[in-house]
Amino acid sequence: MCSKNNLLDIVENFTLFDSSEGFAVKIVARNHQYLGVNLAIANLQNNTPDVAAGRLGVFWHTQGSGKSYSMVFFCQKIHRKVSAGYTFVLMIDRKELDTQIYGTFVNCGAATNKGDKARNGDGLQRLLKDQDRRYAFSLIHKFHDQVKENWSLRDDIIVVSDEAHRTQYGRLALNMRKALQNAKFIGFTGTPLIDGPEKQVTREVFGDYVSVYDFQRAVADGATLPLFYENRGEKLQIVDADLNRRIEERIDAAKADGELDEEQEEKLYRQLARDYPVLTSDSHLGDIASDFVEHFHQRWRLMEPLTKPGETVRYGGNSKAMFVCIDKVTCVRMYQLINTRWAAKIVELEAKLAAEEVLLVKTGKKPSPFVERLRAHLAWMRETQMCAVFSPEQNEVKDFEEWGLDVRPHRELISKGIDGRNLEECFKDSRHPFRIAIVCAMWLTGFDVKSLATLYLDKPMKGHTLMQAIARVNRVAANKKNGLVIDYNGMLKSLRKALATFAQGDDASGPAVDPLRDETQALADYAEAILKARMHLMGVGYDLDKLIDAEGFDKQLELLLAENAVCCNEESKKTYQVLCEDIADRFRGLFPNAGLFDYDDEENALMAIYNRLQIPSSKVDISGILQELHAVVDAAVEAKANPNAVRQRTKQYDLSGINFERLRAEFAKSPIKQKLALTLKEKIEARLASMIARNPTRVAFHQRYLDIVADYNRDKDEAEIQRVFEELMSFHDSLDQEQQRYTREGLENEDQLAVFDLLSRHKLKLSKADREKIKNVSVALLAMLGTRKQEMNNLRDRASAQAKLKFAITNELLLGMPEEFTPDEIVISADSVFRHVEFMGRVH
Repeated sequence: MCSKNNLLDIVENFTLFDSSEGFAVKIVARNHQYLGVNLAIANLQNNTPDVAAGRLGVFWHTQGSGKSYSMVFFCQKIHRKVSAGYTFVLMIDRKELDTQIYGTFVNCGAATNKGDKARNGDGLQRLLKDQDRRYAFSLIHKFHDQVKENWSLRDDIIVVSDEAHRTQYGRLALNMRKALQNAKFIGFTGTPLIDGPEKQVTREVFGDYVSVYDFQRAVADGATLPLFYENRGEKLQIVDADLNRRIEERIDAAKADGELDEEQEEKLYRQLARDYPVLTSDSHLGDIASDFVEHFHQRWRLMEPLTKPGETVRYGGNSKAMFVCIDKVTCVRMYQLINTRWAAKIVELEAKLAAEEVLLVKTGKKPSPFVERLRAHLAWMRETQMCAVFSPEQNEVKDFEEWGLDVRPHRELISKGIDGRNLEECFKDSRHPFRIAIVCAMWLTGFDVKSLATLYLDKPMKGHTLMQAIARVNRVAANKKNGLVIDYNGMLKSLRKALATFAQGDDASGPAVDPLRDETQALADYAEAILKARMHLMGVGYDLDKLIDAEGFDKQLELLLAENAVCCNEESKKTYQVLCEDIADRFRGLFPNAGLFDYDDEENALMAIYNRLQIPSSKVDISGILQELHAVVDAAVEAKANPNAVRQRTKQYDLSGINFERLRAEFAKSPIKQKLALTLKEKIEARLASMIARNPTRVAFHQRYLDIVADYNRDKDEAEIQRVFEELMSFHDSLDQEQQRYTREGLENEDQLAVFDLLSRHKLKLSKADREKIKNVSVALLAMLGTRKQEMNNLRDRASAQAKLKFAITNELLLGMPEEFTPDEIVISADSVFRHVEFMGRVH
């Protein structure tokens, strides 16, 4: 990656800024995108018979692995590196995909012309006749009319077909190829070409695979997340295996595997007259709605970063769910059922909170973490919004009225959105309270929501359609370890069959690996994460069982000793924190799975150590260290002497000045020397960073600090730790002296000292008179800069403002600096001062 050519290629052609979520996110290509796009472009440039015939190949990258971004990379690099004259026709077969891909190109800044999207066949024809058109977006259905003449004879048109092997062989595709006889075609797909006639036809239309990235490889690489499966239908005793078998047989008979649009699906399920009443009975839907609320309301903190001690418990804004129903009418019925039960759950939790708060008033205690979490949980539930999302159809008001339902409020919400934002934007925004989407067909394809982690299925599906559905929850997001599929329909057999068919790579020589993981595997992964943290503690000399088994004050002492062991060096501390954050993410991803509670003792002990490490250092000076030492020594001695003794309040000390002798004595007695040395190091590091930012000539202090840290990180005994602690205190004292140096130089503040140091640092010997001249120049220079605040504010955006300010600084130096400074030295000094004041302007 870091070879010269590759790195430049990544920066220029494989870096995007996507504003889809309302703010810019930097997107850098993953390994498979970089290799795949470059292979596709190399194929374009090779003069093979396939390319001459317009066949650029099939680009198969599994669902969720960034296929839309790959399209942007592909098109933009060809424009930059092959020819700017190419026109790309993004040919889509479904409205949802059309909207998504067009949105990706627009939000990444690739497509900037609002007229790039064809409204109808005539509009598409006009777009393709425009020689300067870079992009044209269209549904393939725009070619429903028979094409009688060429729309364009250009050979620099590339048709990028998404989901290439679904609609590229029939009359629509034939009309398209008649219209664009000299165009080149590349197919992008998220599912492989099935052996048999389909694969052969696709080979004749697009050519061979140009890049393959399958489901298993994507999970192994971390490009997509593993999928965990839980059959809650069996637990509710609502699964009828024979019923599902009959439905699958009828779907097979209809040859609808992955080829049904939403209206065809609706009709098919209505034709299953004998089975439909079972799937949509009040008791069936009611049981599922109750289970959904019970399950999802406990996943409220999913994907949230850990809350540090002293912080307010955050809302689980990132926790989103999608519930898939059999049809539109059932979507609205399920919405009503879930909404009613959600409100009842809020009332239940409010009663629990009220009881806890009454107890707090009686005892006069402060709210416990449990109460704080319950308050935040309730706030999240009250804030959560849910919507039934489905496409419109003729006579829907009448159809819904037959079920005693009013579809108009739902249709209005779907059309107008929430607070002026459309529903798609709201659901994709991880911070928006629209957290529950109830769907039947919409949003199951071409709809990427990174924060969607839980999919609830109550609709018989199979094959390609089922794969598209479960891929909604495999997108990568912060603090998200897996996607969870909750099955109310008993579709495990269909799911495994779909994964076996659509997740395998093109090389089927090896044994098939089932990529679906059940809750047993998920718990095993969680147990492994706990074991890693335990082994890390063992590696630094601490046995977690000591903390688990300890009681009373002994537990507090063990907690301090565990923290001290982890703090043997900075790398050990950071490693432990990462391991614990992995445990927490996996815990929340599985909750409320009952198997988690088997690991309660270990998880609580590990997280207690983690929470100790997260306690922020409130002060940068070391007066707090002295107070902490007293408290630690008191606690350790008292706990060792009498574990059952009543803890006395720690004595208060006068910390107006640092008593270094007392500090050394307390440190010598402390049982947690490693932790205290690391704490002092971190506080000095923060102070040093601030001082260097104010005055960049202090780099020598930084080097001395690094030397001390290098000593600290070596293998060490107690004597070595004591020596490092003494060096850190001595270094801290030298920082005190450095911060007061401006007074010894007769200057008013550190800003004047920083400019003085920048101007004088290259002259080893300066007379007293010359030093005074430079001090006067420093004061005058800062006074001048103070009068030019407007120019300072424009430095980052305007080259003219930078030039004016550099000239003003240089002029001030020419007038006031000692004569022994040459013009070249003055220009160098002026540049140093300019860069310093520019940086300080950004900081402030």
